[in-house]
Amino acid sequence: MERDSIAFADNNIIGQLHGLDSNITEYLNKLYRPYGLSGLQHAFFTVIYRNPGVSQKELSHWFSLDLSNIARNVMHLEQIGYVHRERCATDRRGWLLYPTEEGKQIYPQVVNIFDTTVEHLTVGMTAEEKRLMSRLLQRMGQNLLEVSKSKYL
Repeated sequence: MERDSIAFADNNIIGQLHGLDSNITEYLNKLYRPYGLSGLQHAFFTVIYRNPGVSQKELSHWFSLDLSNIARNVMHLEQIGYVHRERCATDRRGWLLYPTEEGKQIYPQVVNIFDTTVEHLTVGMTAEEKRLMSRLLQRMGQNLLEVSKSKYL
């Protein structure tokens, strides 16, 4: 008997979110490839650009990723010339991150790609539907965060 994959997918929020995330990642990787960026590197770069002097530790908390993952990605951003690191004066193990001049020059293109992708994702949605979608996704994330803190897990 053949499984009705459409009906299965309609009721599988996690599967839909995973599929959407995979599609967005693949799409953005193609668009960011000419800039040497992939994965979340564009997001890390955007946070660094908008918050000069942010620490790797703060990025780790912001994105809920371990420090080694952040360090690898920041090292790549440094190698391609978009970011430079400076040792933190108050924590000799920490690094503060700043955009380079080259990074400042490509920033508008990086943001444009992201903004255009959001526009493509939300074609046909009203402003209220976009706000609702954002609130629902935030609530889902918060719900999972609260459950994951449960002493029963």
